[in-house]
Amino acid sequence: MNRLLSAVVVVVLTWALLYQAAPARAAQGVDAAMQGFFEAMINKDSSALLAFFPQQSNFKLIPYVIGSNNPEKIGNIAYSKVKNDFSNKKGLYGFFFEKPNGWTYNVEFRRGEPWKKRSSNVFTAPESSMGHTYLKWKQEGDRWVIDELAYVHP
Repeated sequence: MNRLLSAVVVVVLTWALLYQAAPARAAQGVDAAMQGFFEAMINKDSSALLAFFPQQSNFKLIPYVIGSNNPEKIGNIAYSKVKNDFSNKKGLYGFFFEKPNGWTYNVEFRRGEPWKKRSSNVFTAPESSMGHTYLKWKQEGDRWVIDELAYVHP
């Protein structure tokens, strides 16, 4: 009887410790995802970047014109589009890695200038004075993926 009671106590205590640690692990996970995304952008590593896009749902691409508080048309982008564009080096590949007309999205990703955590799953760019350049993350299974990516453009 003592063995059974001891086993039950161990199981209950283990479950309680794991349950209490879950929010900390989740927060640590989103921080690690943001750091990985940041490094992939700095290194211009499209295969590493691809891992941060959701495969089971779309992500939102939210453009703002400089000085505007209202986004333009919000795009719902599927993983297949990102994967295809990255492998063919067109479309979204150019958005992330090339410099069209002297401007590029990754101007916001510079070593030594990390993005600021604004909430449990939202990070804003260091230069985003209005907060319109941000990444919002969500969990997809056991990993963190991009839910929304907002940016400002001329």
